Amino acid sequence: MPSQFLYPYIRFLNASPDNGRVSFYANEQELFVDFPFGQISGYKQIPDGDVTFRAIWQNGGENVIYTIQTNVQNGDVITFALAIPLGLLDGVT
Repeated sequence: MPSQFLYPYIRFLNASPDNGRVSFYANEQELFVDFPFGQISGYKQIPDGDVTFRAIWQNGGENVIYTIQTNVQNGDVITFALAIPLGLLDGVT
């Protein structure tokens, strides 16, 4: 990989065996689809500015595991590791 990046990049790691297969989105754009436990993606370019990241279970729909919004700048290189045990978020809205 180059030592400097002109755009922001992200990769995804499904580090939670309890969650099964997961898909990952940035601003409603599907980036990584149906990732099994232990798999890590390559890097993908994403837009700069305010970005909402979502991880959902493989069956899609509104089965959201995690959502976070952050400001991403050109040159950022991000690894999003999903490591939330199933049940940890029970009762959280």
